Amino acid sequence: MAGGVAGVIMRSLRAIAVIASVLAALPGCAPNRAVDPDVEQERIDIHERLTEAISRSGFDYNFLSQRLGADHFDLISIKLSLDSLKGRHLSIEKLMTDIGRVSSQPTYAHLPIRIVIGASDEDDQMYLYAILATAVKGRSNIDLATATDSRNEIIITIRHPGQGGS
Repeated sequence: MAGGVAGVIMRSLRAIAVIASVLAALPGCAPNRAVDPDVEQERIDIHERLTEAISRSGFDYNFLSQRLGADHFDLISIKLSLDSLKGRHLSIEKLMTDIGRVSSQPTYAHLPIRIVIGASDEDDQMYLYAILATAVKGRSNIDLATATDSRNEIIITIRHPGQGGS
């Protein structure tokens, strides 16, 4: 009887494996859906990707969009807790790496991006700067700066040249 139970279990496992492989292959058989260009643009907009990465890293942010003349500016500010900054939590390293990774994508090479790292302590400024500088890999459109700021805040400014509208 023990052999019978083992046989049933083995057949069940094989059936599950076959079903799983069929289910895994099904998405490749489906026809491609047409994507609305406006929806696609929204999905790849840099401020959307940055705010997703910031949220995923567990940080709160404020977002402001403003038009000045023909230019459109996006401003994202991220407040860092002093405890996480002083403790060098991995979430801060992930945040800075993600900001650098998103900002340095070739898709956004035409956008002037300025990232100001504000911290009250110079060691904290240099710590954050080093992580971010490594992630952006010297991209010429990204300007990194540090500032003495007791609020421990990162400010990302993205300029979209000539997209101001009326």
